[in-house]
Amino acid sequence: MIAIVSESGSLLLYEDSQIIWSAELPEIPVAISRANVSGLPGALVTMDNNGVLSVGYLGSEPHLFKVPPLNLAPFEVEKCQKEMMELEKEIRAGVDFTDIALTNAASERDVTLLIILDTKLERCTYPTNVNVSELSMCQIVVTATTHIKLELLQICISVDPSLKCSKQVFMFRDITANHVQKMESWIYPYELTIPADITINISCSYTNKQGITRVLQKYSVLPLEMFVKPTQASKEATHKVTLTSHGSEESLANLFPEFISEGTPHALGLLSLISGTKVTIVAAKNTNRYRVQSEDILGIPLMVFSLIERISRRSNCNTNQDGKNSPLKVSISSSPPIEALLEEVDKHYNLRQQFSKITDELEIRAGQMRLFERRFVVKLQERSLRALDGILMLLKKNHNGIAKTYNELKEIQLQLRLSQIHLSALLNLCEACFIYSDIPSKYLETVRSIFVTPVFDCSDHCWEEMMHPMVKFLSQNGPLRATSGISSFDEKYVFTTDETFHFEQFKRQLSTLFARIGEKRSKTGRSSADFEEELEELADENASTSDWVSYEKQSDMPL
Repeated sequence: MIAIVSESGSLLLYEDSQIIWSAELPEIPVAISRANVSGLPGALVTMDNNGVLSVGYLGSEPHLFKVPPLNLAPFEVEKCQKEMMELEKEIRAGVDFTDIALTNAASERDVTLLIILDTKLERCTYPTNVNVSELSMCQIVVTATTHIKLELLQICISVDPSLKCSKQVFMFRDITANHVQKMESWIYPYELTIPADITINISCSYTNKQGITRVLQKYSVLPLEMFVKPTQASKEATHKVTLTSHGSEESLANLFPEFISEGTPHALGLLSLISGTKVTIVAAKNTNRYRVQSEDILGIPLMVFSLIERISRRSNCNTNQDGKNSPLKVSISSSPPIEALLEEVDKHYNLRQQFSKITDELEIRAGQMRLFERRFVVKLQERSLRALDGILMLLKKNHNGIAKTYNELKEIQLQLRLSQIHLSALLNLCEACFIYSDIPSKYLETVRSIFVTPVFDCSDHCWEEMMHPMVKFLSQNGPLRATSGISSFDEKYVFTTDETFHFEQFKRQLSTLFARIGEKRSKTGRSSADFEEELEELADENASTSDWVSYEKQSDMPL
């Protein structure tokens, strides 16, 4: 080991040709040596121009002490869990929700957001993955009025993963008080699938001159005619969801006035402009119940959420005699589509495995391409023409393989993105079936934590691998844990970090968790007798229409 002092006063220690330590000296020395001082070996003695000696050590000044014995008491998991629960209670007790309300009110006084959604649809002019000529786009205008000086203002528009914004994020700096900023964006369908939700979330985050950051959120709903058009209703369907409105009866003409111009029909058929899926909404005559049915389960979530939103909006228009709003409660009595959800989970996981396999293959081919290129350069320098022909053949063959693998990767990426959207739609539908079914309030937060959307995959782990720890934890802890046979805290889960993911085990735990949630649901209101009369009338209308259409000659018509 060699010690060198530079002209700037830096002490550099080298082992062979590699530096392993560096330090700054208080003075630039003219000589340096190693000595034993007070029985401590390894002291560095330096002398400056004035002959003053300094004694130092590598790093900090050493201390003579004895390492105390380690406390190897066993770790008590139950005690730690109890302590954690007590800390959570203290944290919750320290949160004042009145302050949150005041903070939100102060945020609205600082920045005012005005959302204008143009109901006049325009023909879509942006590139999409949908090969349909009838696509429409909708313009949204966000106006932000700042009443104080701001350092930063950011507006973010979030939509369903199957939709896209022409411009999603707006950012402004150094904004003066009483400043009005207007932002425009176009929203249009992008993927070849029905959106599960047409709600727009506008988030406004700003930082004032004191460095305090606040967030405002506003919501709006896209026009439904942007995605569907009226068609003839269907009598039978494979998938059905029944909703009950606990309040005043609302006809389909009041709920969907843009599709029903005259009369008060009890059945409405809607055809998707994107995928061609047909969905029928049937309203019962005697009860405030509605049924959404379709042959494609992916067409139901949009209609269910639109129906819930319109019933809730109509309820806000109804007021009591005292002038207060009377909120209208909506419940869903149908069973959630667990089987369809698990099938989509299977499909998504298989696509993710194919994606990983193709990605690995592409990396191997890219490595081969770099190797062939290096060999080509070497042979070119050696002027070996015969060897160049062979390497060129390998380069072309490998290039064709890379192009083929890349096309397969793009196809898998598209299928994987559609599978993520479909899985998100089914998760939202299952969540609605659980939430709107008179489930006890103590289970609501747990249920919402399971159905987190949108579904996404990171670079190293798929959605199933990221959900597995949470599903396993909720299966063994909290209000949905098993009543017997499982401890209150899973020690292996907490302290094992290299546990291998098993997909079938994840599916079993997810199915078990869904079954426990289903046991907490209300079991009332699942009879379909209320809709039989409306469906029979619909069948009679269809039959009478088909009789007249099938006659080719006037003589064939019945007299």
